[in-house]
Amino acid sequence: MPRGGGEGHAESDVKRLLIPVFWLTDFGGLHENVLDTAEALVAGGWQVSVMAPPSKAGARFAAAGVRVLEDPMEDIEASVALALSLGRFDLVHAHPFQARRLGAAVAQALGIPLVVTIHGQYDDEFERYGPEVQRIICVSSHVADYVARLHPRLAGKLAVIPNGVDFAVFSPRIPRRELQQTTIAIASRLDPDKGVLSEVIGDLVDHLTETGSPGQFVLRVAGERLYGPPANPFTAAIDRAAGSPAVEVVRAGWISERPALRQFFAEADVMVAPGRAAMEAIACETPTIAAASRGYLGLVTADNLALAHATNFGGVQEEATAYSPGAIVEAFHRALAMTRAQTAELRQELRQLHDLRAIQAAHRALADRLAP
Repeated sequence: MPRGGGEGHAESDVKRLLIPVFWLTDFGGLHENVLDTAEALVAGGWQVSVMAPPSKAGARFAAAGVRVLEDPMEDIEASVALALSLGRFDLVHAHPFQARRLGAAVAQALGIPLVVTIHGQYDDEFERYGPEVQRIICVSSHVADYVARLHPRLAGKLAVIPNGVDFAVFSPRIPRRELQQTTIAIASRLDPDKGVLSEVIGDLVDHLTETGSPGQFVLRVAGERLYGPPANPFTAAIDRAAGSPAVEVVRAGWISERPALRQFFAEADVMVAPGRAAMEAIACETPTIAAASRGYLGLVTADNLALAHATNFGGVQEEATAYSPGAIVEAFHRALAMTRAQTAELRQELRQLHDLRAIQAAHRALADRLAP
């Protein structure tokens, strides 16, 4: 049976973790979150199995010493039977919806604890959470507040473990280049669910095309449309930019390797990105405007970093993260005026909140505590 860590231990000493996760795409922040968790537990001597629909990220999990079980999760009973056929597990760490249903059934069958990670403002059938659910990890404090308001009985089970940034990989470019063109970079799925981010990019593109001189701007896009119709507001905005003499559009496609993504971030003058990508760009000391599917932070500075952290850099919809049409224009020009000292200070403050090694240590400690 493939092993994902724990070499040198007797079989009975090796703790085993099952991570069921249901994703609709080949790449994305969800994949990165799961990979970080899996690597943390492998490093702690656990044997880790990830059960998920097929994706192009599978090779990265395998390279990290993680067993990959491809399963479409179209028949939950069949998926549960497959998981149980693998033998014992000591802990299940599930992600929402189909994966959580599968994880709950496995945990109940084996009499073991279940952990669930909640990434945003949605109801994962919380009324069905039974005693097997020992902890509910939320990626930010305002996500935890949302769950507690929706189902107060779960408040005592909530824990906040944010997404981590690998500061050993995401580092600034030295020295910064001096070019005539201004480079704006976008890193995101280009899908129809990116509501607020799509509006932000649309307003920015309109500003660039209306005010820019020929060849003044370069818009670099790291991402792809991974589901939905061929055109949506996000892709339409990028197409508008490509039709303007003021903007050169460079489509980099999806960048999955972190060193290559670091280079993409570090070479930009201004970054526009949601969630994890925004954090990683800040770690590269690139002025960053954070916007996601539900919320808008604008230019991230020392003044609003705490709010960005609490809302997962745009992942929470509330009054403080509402987007006002056209607000991106002011944020863009403020980003161009940020100094190197300001971006360096922001990187250090971000590290206090999102250092990957600390985040992984928190995951290991929680797993070891629940399955001693």
